[in-house]
Amino acid sequence: MTALMRWQIPPQSDLTWWHRDSQTIVYHAQSADTHLLDLVASTGFACFESGPLDLAGLHDSMAQRLEIAADDQLMQYARALITRLERLGLLEAIDG
Repeated sequence: MTALMRWQIPPQSDLTWWHRDSQTIVYHAQSADTHLLDLVASTGFACFESGPLDLAGLHDSMAQRLEIAADDQLMQYARALITRLERLGLLEAIDG
């Protein structure tokens, strides 16, 4: 993962979201997989709905949406979240 990398929700993704309390269920129609996300993960994933983000952009967006400090712990979480969502096919890396 480099500082210049950006990620997006693949344009062809057909996602259905259900929110309940502090958890979110995301159904990904292309893979027929269902994913359970906690509040922080679902907030991070939702940041990509407005368009591609780099790691710093995700970090800042999550801090703002969650109203928490944009610290090193959140940066580590954002990095791990990108890796996890990319592995699940919910995010893809893009050029530029």
